Amino acid sequence: MVEIEPGYFQVNSFEDVREYTQALFASRGVDTLYKLRYWRERYHPEFLRDGEIYFSKPNELNDPFDINRPLNIHIDEIKSQAFYKRLVETAPEVLGVKPGHEAEQAARAQQERLLSNPQEELLSNFHNLINDPQYNNSIGVLSLSTKIDDEQLWGYYGGALRGYAVGFDPMKLSEELFSYCNYVNYTDTVPVTKLINKSRKEMQDAWFDKNQCWGFESEFRYVRAVFDETRRKHNYAPDTVKEIVLGPRIVSEDRAAIIDLARRRYPNAAVLQMNVDYIKGKMVPERIR
Repeated sequence: MVEIEPGYFQVNSFEDVREYTQALFASRGVDTLYKLRYWRERYHPEFLRDGEIYFSKPNELNDPFDINRPLNIHIDEIKSQAFYKRLVETAPEVLGVKPGHEAEQAARAQQERLLSNPQEELLSNFHNLINDPQYNNSIGVLSLSTKIDDEQLWGYYGGALRGYAVGFDPMKLSEELFSYCNYVNYTDTVPVTKLINKSRKEMQDAWFDKNQCWGFESEFRYVRAVFDETRRKHNYAPDTVKEIVLGPRIVSEDRAAIIDLARRRYPNAAVLQMNVDYIKGKMVPERIR
């Protein structure tokens, strides 16, 4: 791996992926990544039956601030000479004016307009960006969890405890996906929105920040650029699956269908049943195969 900026590493090969992800998973003792699904929800059976992973668009995520963090503008940056210089440089392309004096005048007017009401002006541009189909079509997000015994997680994503989960070998999956990945950081602190001179690390950190209220997800995330729709989906190899976990309230028909599919498509994967332990006050997995 090459550190091209402080804290930002460029991954160029499978060896780099292996080195990077080994360090990530070892740092927290993670040996399985889980994706919770509900057998009766549209497209969810395909996840197990066909091994089909879908990378969501930013505007499909269930947290409106996911990927698109709230704006936190510092007025001093807009006042700076560096910001004015950037406006001058971009004015010919953005505003359709001639370089030189005309660009300088347009940049000064734009800077004064931003200073008069920075939140409103920048919010309008921000809304245009996050609602832009080209922007949303260019990013893919895959969310998994590092834990399987959280009842809130099952309630949100596992069909109200009636679904199932697929447990992946994190190293095999990471090598297959060859996508940027990291743990999600949960925080109530909104980072400063830098308008210029934003480093690559700062831009990518925004992909992995979520509000503290989502901390129950214990999310590990993959993000990839989507050049065309073939990059939106990925079919994982059966031996990437370590375990298949059945929800504590799964109906018998779904349970039988998943166990049969596990026997045929995932013969080496363990099958576990989540049970509610009313003495310990938590959910406990029991291996049934």
